[in-house]
Amino acid sequence: MKIDLSVPVTQEILDKLAAYSKTRSDGVELFGHMGTHLDLMGKTFDIDRSETPGVVFDVRAVKDREIRPEDADLSKVRESDFVLFHTGALDDFGYGNGDYFRLEAPQLSYALIDGLLDRKVAFIGVDMGGARKAAEHRRVDEYCAERGTFIVENLANLERLSRLAEEGRFEARIYPLNLAGATGLPCRVVAEV
Repeated sequence: MKIDLSVPVTQEILDKLAAYSKTRSDGVELFGHMGTHLDLMGKTFDIDRSETPGVVFDVRAVKDREIRPEDADLSKVRESDFVLFHTGALDDFGYGNGDYFRLEAPQLSYALIDGLLDRKVAFIGVDMGGARKAAEHRRVDEYCAERGTFIVENLANLERLSRLAEEGRFEARIYPLNLAGATGLPCRVVAEV
């Protein structure tokens, strides 16, 4: 069974993006971070990485602190995995509104991020606007990309995936746009269970 993990891009979202881009000179850059996307941060996406095994962790119970290594069974994580964290942020707030991007959702701790990077995962995926809050968002995206791991943001349907994936395992397919000069690439992400 295939589960689409991509946020639908609606006309309303496109209109908001168009209005916002009129005040900026970096339209391609802005478009690259729309909807479900991976943060490329000056690196190159190798199409051979489009299909990879993955694991999803349901961390919705973590509310008032960072998500730490002990909140996910990292022994399940394998090299080249697509590791997803279901925080519930997208379900609770909905993509594309101010509350979603300003929300006080938990963020991934540096200890957790380092643990994943040490395991040489291919992707870290979240159902929120970033692995870290605004002040550290770009820095952690660059930090991960430098180590060969891309962060994928704004993932949908993680509750369904969590329910259906046996022991949290699934096969992931990720297909980003070939968007020249952007630090982010909108993409379609599909899980197969």
